[in-house]
Amino acid sequence: MVGDGVVELSGQLGPLARSQTRDLLGPQLAGGADSDADGEREEDHEGTARDVADRIAGDAGQRQRDRHDQEAEPDVPWLAALPAARKIMLEGNHDYWWTSRAKMVRAAGPGVEFLHASALSIPPFVIAGTRLWELPDPDKTAEENAERERLCSREAARLEKAFRAAAALPPGRLIAVMHFPPLFAGQERTVFTDVLDRADPEAVVFAHLHGEFHALAFQGRRGRARYVLASADAVDFAPVLIAESP
Repeated sequence: MVGDGVVELSGQLGPLARSQTRDLLGPQLAGGADSDADGEREEDHEGTARDVADRIAGDAGQRQRDRHDQEAEPDVPWLAALPAARKIMLEGNHDYWWTSRAKMVRAAGPGVEFLHASALSIPPFVIAGTRLWELPDPDKTAEENAERERLCSREAARLEKAFRAAAALPPGRLIAVMHFPPLFAGQERTVFTDVLDRADPEAVVFAHLHGEFHALAFQGRRGRARYVLASADAVDFAPVLIAESP
């Protein structure tokens, strides 16, 4: 994943290494936007074919609390220059430049697609996804959790919409992608897993969590699906295989 993490498709899906949460991720990303440390390492894209698709899991244009489109730069030119024919972006909670589709397309440039309560065919896979939101937390106030529940209900509806869009595409192996984790460790179910269980993807890929917070997410098998935390620091800034094509 890029931003919080990238899924790369070239007969396989797997996260690549990049994040902008520099305070949490440490010296690997301490460099400026023009340095290798602030993006993927040069070796991460060696041998990458032009028909590869990169899927960006959010926070690709993070600038603290600034919502202007231009604040996504210099990240967006870096994204557009990736050696992949298709770059697919998913919204993260720090993507304040993410507004109307017209503005996003203008900021991102050619070769970049957006995944928002929608799905895309990348044979042999079908990728469905949306952002999600933070789940209710016992450490939060009743008022805060009520707002989280409202937003989670909205995002669950968007996830359902994404899977409906996936069902309308040519058949493929279903992969679900999202920014926020859909389930915490120790939880049996959430409003998001209710949707995911019905859709039955073979993998659920998410990001958002960094550092000591990796342990909060459920990871592993749930039914047929493998839940994978793909934040860049969670995968040691290196590709991890999600699914292989025949």
